[in-house]
Formats: sequence, structure tokens, C-alpha cells
Amino acid sequence: YNETKPCELADYFKLAPLATNPNLEPCQKASGWTMLPPSGYPTPAQLEVICKNQQCLALLDAVKATNPSDCVLVFNDVRLNVKKVAETSCKA
Repeated sequence: YNETKPCELADYFKLAPLATNPNLEPCQKASGWTMLPPSGYPTPAQLEVICKNQQCLALLDAVKATNPSDCVLVFNDVRLNVKKVAETSCKA
């Protein structure tokens, strides 16, 4: 996964509908990980919760459905490859 290529503006717009996804707030609350705005990559402890929580799994599916680009979203000093998070977070 690309950890250096900044995402283009279109990539941000593609992900914007996730801000109103009904699973976002419950997943963030349950896991302690903030996806929007991103707090960074989830920790192993947060991933353990995310990968067992139905709302988090549904949220990851919604992210995958946007077909995110292989690039890094930059929010202030936080850099996050959304494609990497969506595709690798809950792989066995």
C-alpha cells in the first residue's frame, strides 16, 4: 500500500458520505478509534474490537464499497491510507 502519495481532492469527496453512515458513531464509540476525522491507524487493541463489532464491520464494508484509492489522506499531521485500513484491518 502506498504510504507517501497524497490523495486527490476527488478521493476526499468519494469518502464524504461515510460521515453520515449510521455505523460510524457506534463503531467509533465502541472501539475508541476515530475514523472521521482520522486519529491515525487503529491500535491492535482497537482492531480487536473493530473486527468483532458488527457496526464496525459494516462501516469497513461501506468504506470498501467506495473503492478507495491507494493513497494517503492527510488531516493536519495525521496520514492514513483508507484502502489499507479497509482491506487489511480484519484479515485473519
